[in-house]
Amino acid sequence: MESQIRQGLDLGTLPVLGCNPPTGLIDSQEALERVQQLVESAERTGVEHAVCYVDLDDFQRINERGGRVAGDWVLTEIGARLLRHVRRQDAVARMGSDEFAVLLENTPLLEAIRIGRAIRDDLGGWNFVCGDGECSLAASVGVVPILSDSSDAVEVLSAADRACHAAREGYPARLRVATSRVLPRHAVSS
Repeated sequence: MESQIRQGLDLGTLPVLGCNPPTGLIDSQEALERVQQLVESAERTGVEHAVCYVDLDDFQRINERGGRVAGDWVLTEIGARLLRHVRRQDAVARMGSDEFAVLLENTPLLEAIRIGRAIRDDLGGWNFVCGDGECSLAASVGVVPILSDSSDAVEVLSAADRACHAAREGYPARLRVATSRVLPRHAVSS
């Protein structure tokens, strides 16, 4: 049961450590730990993984028009929509107020880009009633591969966040792949 809650499939028994209310998704600390496991897996096995970092554009407008209840409802719906794009072994985390990370295990970069585009299109095509009218969302997505020479979870998530912010500035594409490789562990000096 706890693994279902951590994956965001059962919202009825919140709160759970590592779980983000109101979405039921894993939280940023749990995401950091899981990304580190993916980095170590890639180094050990050579299997490629990926992270899609998702930022909701103009989310503050939803809170302003519909209040916190509307904002929480939208976040819960976003979590459910993101979960529809992943497999059982993958995970979705709420990283901040309007930012999410989709952790894709055993996923090559081209497949991660396809998933990122599908997420962007799904969220961008969603209209809903909010306050006294209709609202819509747009999402920016940054994609970064986790390779055998990836440094660590912090650098992977930072690269994905940077790619996401670059996507936000690059309308209409709204998806960017990290352009610089994450430094190998042995190249990072202390």
